[in-house]
Amino acid sequence: MNKQKIKPVLLVTKTDVLNDPDKFEYYMEAMPTERIEKIEKYKRKEDKNMSLAAFALLQLALADIGIEKNALEIVYGENQKPYLKDLDIYFNLSHSDNVAACVLSSYETGCDVEHADPNRMMIAKRKFCKEEYEMLLKENDETAQNKLFSRIWTVKESVLKTLGTGLTLPLNSFNVSFDTDEIHVVSDKITTNLYFKEYDIYDGFSLSCCSTDRCG
Repeated sequence: MNKQKIKPVLLVTKTDVLNDPDKFEYYMEAMPTERIEKIEKYKRKEDKNMSLAAFALLQLALADIGIEKNALEIVYGENQKPYLKDLDIYFNLSHSDNVAACVLSSYETGCDVEHADPNRMMIAKRKFCKEEYEMLLKENDETAQNKLFSRIWTVKESVLKTLGTGLTLPLNSFNVSFDTDEIHVVSDKITTNLYFKEYDIYDGFSLSCCSTDRCG
């Protein structure tokens, strides 16, 4: 099958709009059975909203390129990475707090959204590379430090999602650094060329996308 080239699509939404029961039911009616079962397993309303919103964004993104939701079938590859069956189109979903995101591309891709919560330095010390932890320590302002943590975290997560490794590739096995125009990832465990984009979305949130294609 020839690869269907599509313009990359990124959709983001606040999920608290689904606190409206009518809106929640409207989108639930369009969900496949597997997703409904997943949503219903969540106890908290906020988690139900995030799961529902992320998949609804995928349906909307596919509709933009002419693929109807009733033709949507997801299969799972190595490490349970999801794929669209019989389509050369790749996607990834992410959510954090009350924000959900979906990226769609002709190339392997991953996205991650994260709220810049405080008190993350212990996590950084345990899970990040020494160089990343030291970069965080140089930030004297707590708000800037939280933002930088979120940037590093979302880039790392987008890498794992793009490569489909899950945590079999530890977060501290590759180093993330930033300059004016580019994001750099250094690791002897990653041989694939990776390209990144960051987005300013809602206040307090970081969003990073990774792709195996520069335009993806």
